[in-house]
Amino acid sequence: MAYAKERIKGAPDFDADKPLTPEQQTEIYQHYGVSESSHVDGYTGTSHTDASADTTAEQSHLDGGPVGAAGAGAGAGLAGAGAADVAASAGTDTNSTEEPTASSNDNTLIRNEEHLNVGTERVETGEARLRKYVVTETETVEVPVSHEEVRVERTPISAEGAEAQAKSGGLDANRSEDASVTLHEERPVVNKETIPAEKVNLSTEEVSDTERVTEEVRKEQVDADGIDSFDDK
Repeated sequence: MAYAKERIKGAPDFDADKPLTPEQQTEIYQHYGVSESSHVDGYTGTSHTDASADTTAEQSHLDGGPVGAAGAGAGAGLAGAGAADVAASAGTDTNSTEEPTASSNDNTLIRNEEHLNVGTERVETGEARLRKYVVTETETVEVPVSHEEVRVERTPISAEGAEAQAKSGGLDANRSEDASVTLHEERPVVNKETIPAEKVNLSTEEVSDTERVTEEVRKEQVDADGIDSFDDK
């Protein structure tokens, strides 16, 4: 840390050849605005900081400078060494940027609990398929039909007819005559043809329903000692 020239000139004047007493160290700390650290006992000028202070003091005597500058240099070195000792003894990291969490407070607890996040997913549950095949069955149909039958009709011959027949020869034992008629009838005729009967297709529809999901969740509870009216919710 840099100090103003006036502050260095106004530093307390101590003998650089003698170790600093705790009171002198406190005076130097107060002059430079440095927080007090552990006093350095047994100052003999053998440490690196103390040797630098002695060199500064000697150089100040040779240059004719004020002895107070030497005392200031020694005090600043001791202040730096004391600050380093305090930081080491406290176990703190001066470069650390971590912020304390809320749970680090002695009077605060953070209670956690689990919540269910329930959603849906679309999965395949089955497959529907159409196929066709041929079966044989018997079908009966009533078909109207007609046919001809023979009917014999007898009609008496008139007198003129009888006379004419008699003139033609009458009865001849060696002659015969036939009379015939052709009969007809209708018979069923079966003819099969294939025609489209209907169209069959597959389709889907959305059906909404509700399912109940049951799952275990965990949460933290807080107990209080020494508080009669404490209610844990």
